[in-house]
Amino acid sequence: MKGFYANTEVRQINRYELINTQLDILEALEDEVDFVVSPAYIFTRLRIPMKQMAESILRDLGDKRAYVNRARLDVEVINVLEEEANKYERDYWARPSTNMLLIKEDAIERFFTTNELPSDSCALLEAITSRTDSLEETHYYYSYDLSKLLTQQLRNKDNAKALPDTLDMVLVPVDVTTTTVSSSTTTITAVKHKQTISATAIRSANIEDDPMRLEVVYSGF
Repeated sequence: MKGFYANTEVRQINRYELINTQLDILEALEDEVDFVVSPAYIFTRLRIPMKQMAESILRDLGDKRAYVNRARLDVEVINVLEEEANKYERDYWARPSTNMLLIKEDAIERFFTTNELPSDSCALLEAITSRTDSLEETHYYYSYDLSKLLTQQLRNKDNAKALPDTLDMVLVPVDVTTTTVSSSTTTITAVKHKQTISATAIRSANIEDDPMRLEVVYSGF
């Protein structure tokens, strides 16, 4: 990180060159790691194989109406600095966003322009959380429940052929404003693009040993 101090002679930076070694590092990680950065508006697109999923579900259910009971998507974060002492390291400023919005790609502009709030059918908001596995290792992630969104997608179409090949969604780092309703309850009043620096590195769906995955449980009636 480098500081630039304005004075009567230096007022702005017209060019900042990223050295090739940094680009090489990013390219080497392309198949294993994806990045979500603010405030540069660098997002990550998640492509859910909607048509393939629908064909499989509707084939199993026959004439029954589809209902997605559970659809959990865990987006694992792999650049969390756990120790407080690490705050003095060079890359501490680039820590992950506390809140991450998962939103339909075609709804991004409308959502932020009209000051919408998260909903199960369009935009899901989650804060970073953690769990400890059997080896006492800590994993950090955002966990999204897509069950209502996928149920809506399946029911809005007459059959799988009318569905798009993929449901394109985007991860967007955001700042969240809340209001206290009571001593134990808060409500979200605003969700805005994150304007402070954050860099969230997430496990890609292309990594071989443990890729990002979506677990779906469904039924029909």
